[in-house]
Amino acid sequence: MSFKEISFYAAASRGVKLLSGPVTLLFISKYLSSEEIGFYYTFFSLISIQQLAELGLGHTLKQFIAHAYHENEGSWSDKSKLEIKNYIIFGLKWFSVVSLFVLFFVGPLGFYFYAQYSGPVEWKLPWVLLVIVISFTTFQLPFLIVLEAIQKQIVIYRAQTLSALVNSICICFFLLNDFSLFTIALSLLVSNIFLFLSILPHLIKLHFSMKTVIGTSNFKEIFIQLWPLFSKVAIVWGCGVLFWNGFNLVSFKIFDAEFAGKLIFSISLARAGFGMAESILQAQTTVIANKLATGEKNVAKKIYENYYLFSILFLILGYIFYIIVYIYFPSFYLFDKTVDVNSMISIFIFFLILLLLTSNNNYIRCFKVEPFVYVSLFHSIMVPLTFYYFNSFGYSLLLYPSCIVLFISLLFSRKIARKYI
Repeated sequence: MSFKEISFYAAASRGVKLLSGPVTLLFISKYLSSEEIGFYYTFFSLISIQQLAELGLGHTLKQFIAHAYHENEGSWSDKSKLEIKNYIIFGLKWFSVVSLFVLFFVGPLGFYFYAQYSGPVEWKLPWVLLVIVISFTTFQLPFLIVLEAIQKQIVIYRAQTLSALVNSICICFFLLNDFSLFTIALSLLVSNIFLFLSILPHLIKLHFSMKTVIGTSNFKEIFIQLWPLFSKVAIVWGCGVLFWNGFNLVSFKIFDAEFAGKLIFSISLARAGFGMAESILQAQTTVIANKLATGEKNVAKKIYENYYLFSILFLILGYIFYIIVYIYFPSFYLFDKTVDVNSMISIFIFFLILLLLTSNNNYIRCFKVEPFVYVSLFHSIMVPLTFYYFNSFGYSLLLYPSCIVLFISLLFSRKIARKYI
């Protein structure tokens, strides 16, 4: 298995979104108003609350399965199969509950959140359809987790690349045909069908290889086994819901609908670049975890350092490119739906610091530990609070105060990481 090939497909899965982004974003900015854009992205923020039910179990399972995956002379050991079979059954049960959570909690929450809106945007039916689609696609998550954890990263990232491409094409098609906010749900449905069909042959193969293995552990036993790591990850993950979605949800409440749409759209652009840069290193986490489990610590560290530097450089160059285009082509109509370049710089700085922070922390988590609970609590709470305070009372500092909070977390995280590195 080639580390470079894994990284290529991981980056490509998100890269398709970014490389097709200019076209997709042109369609979004052309066929949706600023208010609709605000709904477009807050839909995603509200749906992300499903993570309160997942609570990072996917990350925990991935680490345990990666550490449990062993081969003897090129053959998958029976003991390893049994351990992993128990994890799979546990994951299927857990994500079934998450699916119900989306239907019966997140769905009604959307109606509460948008209750005070009285503008012209028709959002109710698109929201209901999106909730149904997300509830349905949640069942795919355990299968994606296990395939990636048993070192089938290339399979997963190829499928995700195809899915991302299909999603982008569908977004453009549905917007062009005036499906408005229905575009989100329909695009996700079609792209997830392609994703599932892409991994189906490998799932069938996995099923037959484990067909004779009978799971021996019940739900409670597996939960107790996962608890030492999961209990810490759950806190970090739960706070992450607030952290990742705070900007969108707060913006929609404290700014007028048009400016909120512009700011949310700008943050989403910067986050897309961050996501692609992060995927360069993130793709290696199961490889790194596996190397650490087999005692190859120097190899694991070298993989981390190489891809860490590349991801940082990639993000910086991407943000510089945006600024250059903005300066030389300010009349380009995409920029009518974003904030000005000075405000955009505050967003770029925030996501650059965030990449430094997450890269460091994700590497340490490959040791199957979670030492960043308090640090994550700090910035997950303080970032949205500082954003709310310094922008709701007329200070208009956008993300600069939040950058300071994040930088403090970066310093503490580096200090914590020293004992492992």
